[in-house]
Amino acid sequence: MDASTKAVITGVGAIAPNGAETATFWDSVLNGVSGIRRIRSFDVSGYPCRIGGEAIDLVPLEFVDSRTLRRTGRAVHLAVASVRLALQDAALDKGLSNGADAAVIFGVGCPPIDVIEEDVNVFLKEGLGRIEPHRLSAEDTYSAAMAIGKVAGAKELAVVVASGCTAGLNAIGLAVERIRSGQAKTVICGSADAPLSPFSYAVFCASGILSKRNSDPEKASRPFDLQRDGGVVSEGAGALILESLENASARGARIYGEVLGFASVTEEQHAKGNSPETEARQAFARCMALAMADARVSPEDIDYISAHAPSDPHFDRIETDAIKVVFGDRSYRIPVSSIKSCIGNPIAAAGVLQTIAALLSIRDGKIPPTINYEHPDPACDLDYVPNKWRYNHIDVALVNSHGLGGTYSSLVIGSYDSLGRMNGRRDRRVKSDAALVF
Repeated sequence: MDASTKAVITGVGAIAPNGAETATFWDSVLNGVSGIRRIRSFDVSGYPCRIGGEAIDLVPLEFVDSRTLRRTGRAVHLAVASVRLALQDAALDKGLSNGADAAVIFGVGCPPIDVIEEDVNVFLKEGLGRIEPHRLSAEDTYSAAMAIGKVAGAKELAVVVASGCTAGLNAIGLAVERIRSGQAKTVICGSADAPLSPFSYAVFCASGILSKRNSDPEKASRPFDLQRDGGVVSEGAGALILESLENASARGARIYGEVLGFASVTEEQHAKGNSPETEARQAFARCMALAMADARVSPEDIDYISAHAPSDPHFDRIETDAIKVVFGDRSYRIPVSSIKSCIGNPIAAAGVLQTIAALLSIRDGKIPPTINYEHPDPACDLDYVPNKWRYNHIDVALVNSHGLGGTYSSLVIGSYDSLGRMNGRRDRRVKSDAALVF
């Protein structure tokens, strides 16, 4: 990325299982309040896994008009709600000053599967004549971006990024490119996913990656813990308002922080006879190193790592090993935590909710904990900020995401003061050669 034009964050909006607006989400994450419970939106009595993260406190009609509510799926409702919160937070709720200079880039990991399932059931029971014409647009993965563009009045570009769990961070990365290239002054970016519907959830259950701790849902998501038995799927949305520093300064906007660097890579499948775990570890390490190189920071500059860590028995260890590859002995001195312990895994929305939590960590000097960390795993031996939040000055944070199929994304964000100066060590930053190691 060309860093000559700085991309800063001026608004955030979070919809999560443990909080249907940003302040509640942040308070819940900090204080270890879990949003995982028995699924209520459909009958799960016949499923081997019966828990998930539903945003039950969300009242869609507070954000979406009744016509849109009827004609779109759950992910659109989540997305629009998060964007309205972010616009309000950025003092843009009365409209963008120039919609022609604004774009929408939103990530999705799943299609609007709830709409598709409903239509398939109608078709199988009642035939073609019962399918309503407007359902074509409702089933379109692009539906969230269309709805957001109308809400925000953004006219420059509307794009959907569909890259699984990494789609949220990838949307932010593309948004930053748009700002730095001068093609947009404001980008509304983020991600939303709503995978909790009968058939979709059945597929997740069949994959074998979910926890079966049905009797104790709040304890089910336990990243890095020795007794973890799988992740917990959930719904959610996160939105950021990105602006060029010039645009944000001109309107006197409050700045949460700056996006310093981004990288996304895929595994070289079985290269040189390596095992799948070796390939995963190397790809994740390469991704983190490339993001730091793009940000022009070194491993010594990273104050906090927001881990992908979905509570998977294998992948939590792979991410731990990749951190050790990149940071060496310093790995043991960097706080690492996973907010998925509180919110489960809302697929593409996870990376953006992690970014929002990391920004608020920078603002407040508080690191959210990894809850349910009760039995240390000898293979996962870093500082995971167990069970209680911690005071810590944070100038630069690294956010990680991983998607099925071997995709990895990392984002580097940093503090920024009202005078437009880089804080702390970053005023001495130089181009890092960290990526050359991998």
